[in-house]
Amino acid sequence: MAFGKILTAGIALFVLSAPASAAILTYDFSAKLIGGPLDGTAFPGTFSYDNSQVTGVGTEYFGLHSLNFTLRGVAFDISDVDQGGQVILQNGVLQTFTAAFFPPPPSGAPVSDIAFGFGGPGVIGYIAGSNQFGSGSYTISPAVPEPWTLA
Repeated sequence: MAFGKILTAGIALFVLSAPASAAILTYDFSAKLIGGPLDGTAFPGTFSYDNSQVTGVGTEYFGLHSLNFTLRGVAFDISDVDQGGQVILQNGVLQTFTAAFFPPPPSGAPVSDIAFGFGGPGVIGYIAGSNQFGSGSYTISPAVPEPWTLA
């Protein structure tokens, strides 16, 4: 009988000490275009990914769950991504995200191409007008937990 109680207590301790469950992690980013025809244009955005498969070992790549930003009144989202669309983690720590939007961009967009993260973490490249090139940068803010993960 004592063995049964010890086994039950051990199982309960193991279950209670298990790591927190996986969640959709949401991040904010702040972007600013420098050079080119949109020089000085700043805009915020958000992206998220599912961390359920993160091992925390080495370099890992996971698809974006969402990506949203508005550039000069035109909304871009994950459905507009043509290349990339992933986060890159190093030993479980978010390093950057990648996403490229090629022609055709959303209707009325001030750019024909815009790419995040392909020149390195925090790097933006874009084309506007008649092949006028510009660059920019973005910074990522800490994760904001989804409300249902706080319960």
